[in-house]
Amino acid sequence: MKNILTNKIWGWKGLPLMALSALIAFTACKEEYPGVGSIPDNTPPSANFSFAQLSSDNYLEVTFTNLSGSSTDYLWDFGDGTTSIEFEPVHVYSADGTYSVTLTASDKLGVESTKTMEVELTEPAAYIPPILEPSFEDGQLSGGTGDGRDSWRNSDLGGVIQITSSPVLTGSQAAKLTGDPGDKRIGYQLLTVSEDNVYDVSFYYTMKDNQPGSLTVAVLSGPATSHADALTKIIGATTVNDQTDPDTYIKETFSFYSGSNSEVALYFFNDGSVETRLDDFSIDLGSGPIPVLANFSAEVDSTNYLSVDFTNASVGADSYAWDFGDGSTSTDTDPSHTYTAEGTYTVELVASNAGGGTDTKTMDVVVAAPLAVAIRNPSFDDEPVKNDNRIVWRNTDLETDADTYFGSSDYMLQITTTVNTGSYAGKLPTAENSSNPRRWLYQEVAVNPNTSYDIQAYIRNKASGVGSTVTFQIYDGPFSTASTIDDATKILSSADFDSTSGHDTNVYTPAIINFNSGNNDTIVLFIQNDYTLTATDSETFVDDVSISEN
Repeated sequence: MKNILTNKIWGWKGLPLMALSALIAFTACKEEYPGVGSIPDNTPPSANFSFAQLSSDNYLEVTFTNLSGSSTDYLWDFGDGTTSIEFEPVHVYSADGTYSVTLTASDKLGVESTKTMEVELTEPAAYIPPILEPSFEDGQLSGGTGDGRDSWRNSDLGGVIQITSSPVLTGSQAAKLTGDPGDKRIGYQLLTVSEDNVYDVSFYYTMKDNQPGSLTVAVLSGPATSHADALTKIIGATTVNDQTDPDTYIKETFSFYSGSNSEVALYFFNDGSVETRLDDFSIDLGSGPIPVLANFSAEVDSTNYLSVDFTNASVGADSYAWDFGDGSTSTDTDPSHTYTAEGTYTVELVASNAGGGTDTKTMDVVVAAPLAVAIRNPSFDDEPVKNDNRIVWRNTDLETDADTYFGSSDYMLQITTTVNTGSYAGKLPTAENSSNPRRWLYQEVAVNPNTSYDIQAYIRNKASGVGSTVTFQIYDGPFSTASTIDDATKILSSADFDSTSGHDTNVYTPAIINFNSGNNDTIVLFIQNDYTLTATDSETFVDDVSISEN
């Protein structure tokens, strides 16, 4: 036994050479794959994949997800002449098109499987923004919040819309615009849009019958800071006033072209005294041509009243056809035209674009010698009887309406002998010397349209240092309702004269207000002071009012 053990040959790490040889053979077998005649492969490769456009700013970039089974090697053919052996590649195509993408999945036995898919790449459709609280229902915002109108507020443009429960179209609520001209309420909501796209805006509305006025729904080219500012930014709008059936909603649709704007504002308001309800706003991509909003203004040449300059304010158009109403035409963008005689001419502008959109705007243009503009009874001295000098400075219908609106009072100015020139002047009392001191000066003044003017008056406080304020306002036309007073949508210009402007003094001091008449041929000069003051001797005097072009 000892001899046998002694004579055994030992190999690596103490193993007998025979055992070592067997180990090497076994290990070599584990590193090899079965050859011909081996046990069949029961799970051959299965090629499969999916793809997605995950980039928010490049629709040509495609991410591929590998869903193959029993595979070790992969060959991608992207269908544009390029390939990849990555497991899950990201590929950027160079152009729109439909590409046949093939994935070949294989294993180490050389068994292959293929999968082919069509990848269609086109520029994504324009973004369609959501309209928040479109049907004015409560709880429509994130987290079930909102009272149905929170998304429609803008206090710079007007009061918040009211909510009504009858009649409604969808749900249990709708928006309501009061018919009170002095209670301006609006709806306003900013929307994100894609540039250079046509959109359609739809809504439903109903109105009380037999009421003057209309509803305007508009899209603005961006945020607005006032109602007047909003009117200058309209890129699409519709104005409606169907009062056939107050209980039945009418659908209305209009289009707008976003152009270079990535943000627009949806804005609605009503004019006149018609009570209006709205429901179910929606927005979608437009299917028609790029819409055109035709518009223009006209201004008489200051050196020749027969010559008129036309300014084109159309949106979405690239060609124009003007008819000046006297047989003359033009295709200029902003033409000037000289008429041969005075008269009223109906000017027509047809604005079009290459996409087939067209719109027409007409306007009556009055060609006449400039009006001699003047203030009547400017120094309150034209009448021999003292109090008769206030007749042209009054509007008795306004005073009657003010009795109901503000409470019973005289409202008419007083006449005083404390003057700047002449024998008389106008006087406005305050709460210090009158139980109901709200009074004003009102005069309608005929003016030339589209003309800039200065109105100057001399004003004086009975005693200095009491903080009196005198307000001059220019309204865009006559009015007889007290609710119009201080209505910013009707005021062309307003100016306060007080201590900061050097007008809180007991010496007559000139005060000047500037304005442009716009399209109006009559304006109203309205002067009032701070009637709430109770300081001793704080009443205000006005004298020597004049108007001139600037």
